[in-house]
Amino acid sequence: MSQIEGGLKPSRKTNLALIWYHMGSFNPFAGNPATFGRGTARAEISRPVSTLSPIPPGKPRWYYESHAPGDFYAAGHAPAYEIQGQVIYSIGLTSPAQG
Repeated sequence: MSQIEGGLKPSRKTNLALIWYHMGSFNPFAGNPATFGRGTARAEISRPVSTLSPIPPGKPRWYYESHAPGDFYAAGHAPAYEIQGQVIYSIGLTSPAQG
């Protein structure tokens, strides 16, 4: 698997990133020909991510992901897409070991 990431911070409270994945296989899989093809390219995935920090402990994050199957799979498989939102809330706790 190969991965490339790039990002920028257009404002103090906004982060934007683009992540690209290339997923491959060392050898074709000799499985059911209705599912698996003869190639080694499993998929290309691209994921733009937007993270906002309107208040310090909370970070809403949105991302869109596109999945383009490669020739590792049979010809009838269509691309897939996903949109997901997350809210990450951080609380400041210290462990007894940190004293």
